[in-house]
Order: sequence, then structure tokens, then C-alpha cells
Amino acid sequence: MKKFYRLVLGRALWISWRYKWLWPLGLAAIFVSAGSVYDFLLRMLDNFVSGRTPFYSLGEYWSTNLFSWLGLFEGVKVAFVGGLNLSAVFWAVVSIICLLVILVLAIVCHVALIKSAMALDRGKKITPNQAIHGGTKLFWPALKFNILSKVVLFALIVAFSWLVSLVVLDNSLLMLAIYAAAFVVLVIATIIVHFITVYGIASLVLKKTNVIHAVRNAFRLFWKNVVLNLEMGLILFFVNVAVGFAGMIALIVVESPLIMGYMLSSLMSWNLLALLFSFLMLIVFTIGVLVVVGWLSTFHISSWTILFDELEANRGTAKVSRLAKHLMLRLKK
Repeated sequence: MKKFYRLVLGRALWISWRYKWLWPLGLAAIFVSAGSVYDFLLRMLDNFVSGRTPFYSLGEYWSTNLFSWLGLFEGVKVAFVGGLNLSAVFWAVVSIICLLVILVLAIVCHVALIKSAMALDRGKKITPNQAIHGGTKLFWPALKFNILSKVVLFALIVAFSWLVSLVVLDNSLLMLAIYAAAFVVLVIATIIVHFITVYGIASLVLKKTNVIHAVRNAFRLFWKNVVLNLEMGLILFFVNVAVGFAGMIALIVVESPLIMGYMLSSLMSWNLLALLFSFLMLIVFTIGVLVVVGWLSTFHISSWTILFDELEANRGTAKVSRLAKHLMLRLKK
């Protein structure tokens, strides 16, 4: 049997590890990349297990990815409620500027990373300046697609949660079944929008299509390869978990001398030295987290980019299909 996923992930690993200048791009791109879908799905599962209504997922979705930036506008409301406050107005302006800078940087870096991953996978040379330049050229189409995907999913959650809220039954078991069905539908909707976003952005960048054609192409690739997409998403989820645990253990090992130094300094009442150790611990922890997140984001985006290219060329087959075909051949013998 062909080792399809190993080849895709192996190429993505090679790119993400060899070209470390991609890590800052991955770190910035995490604000708009679809990787946060895992976090959102886990939150939805926790809400369902905790007995919360589907409406609760609205707040969860509002706090992730693109919509989370809108929290920066809280300063605008504070500035004009209860009279004009110059200090609040200043911070409101700063918040808006920060929002715009993060937005532009994230989208440009996301597009640049997709373009770079594809070029490097094909054996072409690309410099950071060329990657950033390519990202700036496709900023507006990528921005439109990101906003469209987030708004569509948010609208689906609002509409479906509202419909579920209209159902009021005395039978608690039946209500639980309805909430379970709502959870399943919302998960399916989230997964569909997630894959359409991944392949849609890739279509915009690599095929240079408009937003409408990108949506159509993304939906075609998703629908034609549903099982394969789910398998790939599951593999990357487990990679996320494994890297998270490995990163946590590595940070504990690296910081153990600093932790021991801090504890010893505290016991000996050497306050200045204890403060120095705590500062060093914070620096090491921050750098470690940024490095792991930057690499993991680069690996994720590279994996989906390479998979997109393989599916466009009709070279991908789901593991389940390959196993079934292999089993049928064995039985015929």
C-alpha cells in the first residue's frame, strides 16, 4: 500500500524544520489559520458534556481566531460611555491600530507561508522578501475569504442554536437527545467550514482564483475526499497533542536548573537573586512556547498546502479505502 500520509507529512516536516525562517511566519499566521478549529471543537464537546446549550458555543467561537480581535474594540465603548474620556479615547485608538497591525501581519504571513511551502516542496528557491511580497499582493482576497468563512460559521451557529432554543420539552432525556443532535450538526458544520477555509485560501494563493471560484474548488476537494480530509485532520490533531506534551516536558527539563535556583534563593531569602531567576524562567518559557507554536503552525500549514497540491492532481486516497482495497485483493487470492 502507498504511504500517502507519511509522504505528505514527511515533506511538510522537512520544510518546517530545514527552513526555520518560516517559523515567524507561522507564529503570525496562527491568528487567521484554521488550526484553532481543534480548540473550538474541544470546547464544544466540553459544553455538551457539561450540559450547556448550543448558545454557549457562540461565546466560545467569539473568543477564537478572527473574532477574538474584536475584543480590542472594548476600549471604544469605554471611551464614550459616561462622557468623553481622553485617556480611554487614546487607548481605544491604540487598540484599533493594534487590531489592524495584527490583521495585516497575520494574513500576509499566512499567504506568504502557503506560497513558500509550495515553492520549497517543488524544489524552487524563495527568499523571505519574495514570500512577504507575495503575501502583500494577495492580502485583500485572503482577507475577504477569512471574514466570509468566519461570518458563515458564526451565522450557522446562531441560526441553529436559535432553532434548538425554541424546543422546550419536559422530557429531559429527549432534550438531551436534541442537544446531542445539535452538537453533531454543529461539529459537522465546523469541520466543513474548516476544510473549505483551508483549501479556499490555498486556491487563492496557488491557483490565483477569485473568492467565488476558490469556494467552489475548496468544496469540490472536500466533498470528493471527505474521508481522506477527516483522516488527515485526525492525524494532525494527534500531532498537536504529542507536540504539546513533548514541548511541556522539554520546557520542564530546560527550566529545572532555574527552578532549583529560584527555590534555593527563596529559601535563603536572596530576594534579588530569586527575582533574577524568576525573570529568566519567564524568558525561557516564553521563547520555548513561541518556538514550539511557530514550528507547529508552520508544519500544519505546510501539511495542508502539500495535501491540497496532491488532491488537485488526484493523487490522494484515504487510508480506509486503501485498506479495504488491499483486503479485497487478499480475499480474492
